[in-house]
Amino acid sequence: MAATRITPDHAEAHFFIGYAYTELERYHEAIEAYRQAISIEPDYVAAHSGLGMAYVILGDKDSALEEYNELKNLDEDAANMLYNLIYKV
Repeated sequence: MAATRITPDHAEAHFFIGYAYTELERYHEAIEAYRQAISIEPDYVAAHSGLGMAYVILGDKDSALEEYNELKNLDEDAANMLYNLIYKV
């Protein structure tokens, strides 16, 4: 996490921290890291996807759908992948 202390406005660093937390099954911390990445770079598709997936894992369908709606405007394929996770299609 030194990268975010050195360059706190580096969205990719926050994204990878979120990814690492996801891999560790620390989803609430992952959500915070993904949100930080998105606050820096609002159109960051991978961060929206990661955030949506974390919400799905935690059973927060409404928040996952909010990320799906964001992704629809950014990347149709990523939006469809998240939609399929939300509804287990």
